[in-house]
Amino acid sequence: MPQNKVSSECKIVLTKSDYLEQELYTLLQKNHSVFAFIAESALDGIWYLDLQEFDTMWINKQFWSTLGYKTTPTKYLPHWNEILHPDDQALFHTYIQRYRENDEYIYDHTLRYVHKNGSTLWIRSRGYLIDDDEGTPIRMLGAHTDMTMAKQTELKLKKQVEKYQHLVEGTHIGTWEWNVQTGEVVLNDRWAEMLGYTLTDLVPVSFSTWKDNVHPDDYVRVRKLLQEYFNDPKVIYEYEARMKHKENRWIWVRNKGKIISWTADGKPEWMIGTQSDITKDKSIIEKQKMFIELAPSAMAMLDTQMRYIAHSKKWIKDYKIDQNIIGKTHYEIFPEIKEQWKQDHIDCLNGASLRNEEDRFVRQDGTIQWLSWELHPWYTSDNVIGGCIMLTQDITKAKETELQLRISEQKFRNNFNYAAIGMCIISPEEEWIDCNSAWCEMLGYKDTLLSYTSFQRIIHPHSYLEVRSMMNQMLSYEKDAPTHVHLEVKFIHKDSTIIYTLLSISLVRGENNNPLYFILQSTNITPRVLARHKLNATISRLNSVLEASSEVGVIVVNTYGYVTSFNKGAENLLGYKKSDVLQKMHYTFFHSENEIKQNSETLVDTIKEKFSVFTRLSKVKDNGQEWTYVRRDGSCFPVQLAITQIMEDDQVTGYLFVATDITRLKTVEQEAFSLLNVANEQNTRLKNFAHIVSHNLKSHSGNFSMLLDLYDRECPEEAQNDLIQMFRTASDDLSETISHLNEVVLMNTAVTHNLKEIDLHLAITRIVDSISMKASRSDVVLHNEIVPGTKVWAIAAYLDSIILNLLTNAIKYRSEKRNSFVKIRANSENCGVLLSVEDNGLGIDLKKHHAKLFGMYTTFHTHKESRGIGLFITKNQVEAMGGQIEVCSEVDKGTTFQVTLSSLPKQTIKKPSNHLSSFM
Repeated sequence: MPQNKVSSECKIVLTKSDYLEQELYTLLQKNHSVFAFIAESALDGIWYLDLQEFDTMWINKQFWSTLGYKTTPTKYLPHWNEILHPDDQALFHTYIQRYRENDEYIYDHTLRYVHKNGSTLWIRSRGYLIDDDEGTPIRMLGAHTDMTMAKQTELKLKKQVEKYQHLVEGTHIGTWEWNVQTGEVVLNDRWAEMLGYTLTDLVPVSFSTWKDNVHPDDYVRVRKLLQEYFNDPKVIYEYEARMKHKENRWIWVRNKGKIISWTADGKPEWMIGTQSDITKDKSIIEKQKMFIELAPSAMAMLDTQMRYIAHSKKWIKDYKIDQNIIGKTHYEIFPEIKEQWKQDHIDCLNGASLRNEEDRFVRQDGTIQWLSWELHPWYTSDNVIGGCIMLTQDITKAKETELQLRISEQKFRNNFNYAAIGMCIISPEEEWIDCNSAWCEMLGYKDTLLSYTSFQRIIHPHSYLEVRSMMNQMLSYEKDAPTHVHLEVKFIHKDSTIIYTLLSISLVRGENNNPLYFILQSTNITPRVLARHKLNATISRLNSVLEASSEVGVIVVNTYGYVTSFNKGAENLLGYKKSDVLQKMHYTFFHSENEIKQNSETLVDTIKEKFSVFTRLSKVKDNGQEWTYVRRDGSCFPVQLAITQIMEDDQVTGYLFVATDITRLKTVEQEAFSLLNVANEQNTRLKNFAHIVSHNLKSHSGNFSMLLDLYDRECPEEAQNDLIQMFRTASDDLSETISHLNEVVLMNTAVTHNLKEIDLHLAITRIVDSISMKASRSDVVLHNEIVPGTKVWAIAAYLDSIILNLLTNAIKYRSEKRNSFVKIRANSENCGVLLSVEDNGLGIDLKKHHAKLFGMYTTFHTHKESRGIGLFITKNQVEAMGGQIEVCSEVDKGTTFQVTLSSLPKQTIKKPSNHLSSFM
């Protein structure tokens, strides 16, 4: 038979057998008896054997699974001969042959198979023959049932029976058989030997043989136990009793028995049992009982049935037992015992010694008791386990304390891990134990720095000596040794920069006061320290400045007015030495008493209340005013004095007086007042002169123009005379100049006119409409983008003139290279309105003309209508209303004028600067 080897573990099943699987499915559909056979028998798989090709067999997935194989398409399976145990292969062939030859032979055999892991499985196989049309067996269907567990149990039971039989004979245990109904008793020789007799000595043997030899006190108890056993048969009947020996002494025996048959009416019939001499064990137990009863700890001794033999007083106390427990089972006293403990008892009775350092015991009333316990078997003289000994310790209080400590430790751990400040734990030898993320981040490490560097390397050498010294003091056992210290320490950042920290160090000691570890908490105070250094440097520089200020007096006083600081300038101004005044002189000594009284609300004589005028002034913002200082020689001089409160922790701790000698300033001020009066008089005369000149020139100009008109009428033929034409041009220019001059003069005297609220949108709309024809002829588009309802406070005539000038200039200086436009916008700014007029015309070269942009008779283009007076007048009108005008322009790109106007009523208007003197 060809086979394809695919691995060292298994071989492929012949694909030839696939027809058997298909044939079996067809057979199941036709033959219901085959289906019934499989349903009843195939618990663990089936096989289908070709009797004509004996080596070909189909085995289903269930059977392969039972043998530990997977039947995926990619896996190859062994041949069926390889899974059948070698010792059973001959039997298998024999059974098959018998089944084929004898129709009455039932194929039902248990054979061994080899599991994939090498173990042996016992599998029951039941066969079913399939005949062809002529009645000849050609196939055999087998159903499998895994009997391994049952077979193993059977073998184990057989061994145990043999073992117990030898055990009874080898241990000399007495045996008895008792017919409860007839009283017939059968004893072995050992039973009689225990009492010092031979079996012949006790003939005739009956129930009385036992009754006559048992101790009277035990007889009553044993009969009671027997009756209880009859009423409720347990696994085994057991008792201990005293029996009378032939030598007239009492021995202790243990009897175990069991009912093995019952009468038809349900009464116990035959009992069998054993009897063993436990006299020596009893002696041992008595000694153990005495030891246990006197034991200071919680201890109990129990037999194999978990009945109490002895217990200590501590046992009763710890478990709050208020009854006699001797002879009672452990489970009667503690019905709440968990199943795990019951299993532990069984393990102990099987020879195991167990212990648990802490175990949770939930009592019947719901209270929780924590125990530390040990469980040990105790042995009889024959080295047989007689029961178990329990040793327990109530650790409830310790456990509760531990739980509290764990909670505290958990809180500490959470605080440690998630603290905003850096924390670490190091040993007394400076070995890292732990550190939190804040500590690492403070020093520039992403992960824990435990593996990066040592504690000494992250701390500045000077700081390390101080920290190590403090740690050594804390580690000492001296009474005054500190347990907690605070230090300002410099650490070294990963990038080598210095980190200033406030370091807290705590020492934790163990139970024997042994130092365990240091807990370090560090707060990064680098900004604070750098600020302090900067402040100190500033103070140092300030002190230097103050000391170097020879003309500015700086005096610091306490809250009572006594001098605490006195600089060089104060010495120079007042004529006192610093040593003469510090903590000795009161600040009021430097002032005129009459002046203090004039500035004080209350005229009192005490120094403290005289000083109150200065303390009140220190609370006033911008309190600088003129005072009179009195020198040591009694002379007086004026000073500009500023008073400032000195605060510390929101409390006034003193006052700072800064005084500047203004003697020279007062002299200059007097001179300035004199000059100002002269300037005012001259300005008034200039205004009057301007009005006179404006009026008189206008009259003369008018006369000159009128004379030319009369001459034209008298001599019309001379009108075209070049000389006359030049006279006419000169007259017109003079009239225009005088008109401009008059307008400027009127503008500078009209600032007292009342401002009115004007709708800016309507004002501009009106002017745009008035010049629309001119704009249309010049191909300029005017855009009024001002929001309706925008209000300004202005003089209507001035506002119209300003807008008209700006718009007509934009039209006049348009560019022929592009489509021209003018955009008028307005935006609110603080308490005003920013009016902007933007065009895309010729533009102005501001670098060249900015200084004279708003000058009179200044032009920037060769336009025939340019006069150079419009922007001059516009600027004066804007400033007359308290506004401002600015320009932004670029050649051949356009110009934007921005005019700031007031949007509030009754706004104070600054009087514009007088330009008369600039052109007169």
